Amino acid sequence: MIIFMDILGGGQGWELCSDALPSITLAGGAVMALESKKVKVGGEEINTGGNASKEEAEEGVEDEVKTVINLVDSHSLQPQKIEKKMFTTLQNGYYKSLLGEITKRKKTILYGSESKAPPSTTAEQKEEEKKKTRSCSHCQVEGPN
Repeated sequence: MIIFMDILGGGQGWELCSDALPSITLAGGAVMALESKKVKVGGEEINTGGNASKEEAEEGVEDEVKTVINLVDSHSLQPQKIEKKMFTTLQNGYYKSLLGEITKRKKTILYGSESKAPPSTTAEQKEEEKKKTRSCSHCQVEGPN
């Protein structure tokens, strides 16, 4: 199972989600949309095979069935009362911190290592690339000279 972590979590790491739920990645993998659905939990009846006594029958068991969203229930998410202005402030702060962390880790994220340098494309390199391939405007095929 793959667990996706938030890079701002520091050493403790904040779990965002796992690959256990169906998901769709957007924007080259930068955004992940998770599929969720309403499920019923609770209300299970357990039969031990014995006869119920009169005392147990009087006590009764409170088994109520609740309808929950599976994503919310599996991650034990709690509702938060928050005003729009505070939400906007928190989101702006989060994205500012996220951008700072991505900028700090840019080489590792893009090139797999902090020591690797980005490929440079100079005018000479572009000219050499043009010489290596020719293009035929009639059939739109590229290939070596």
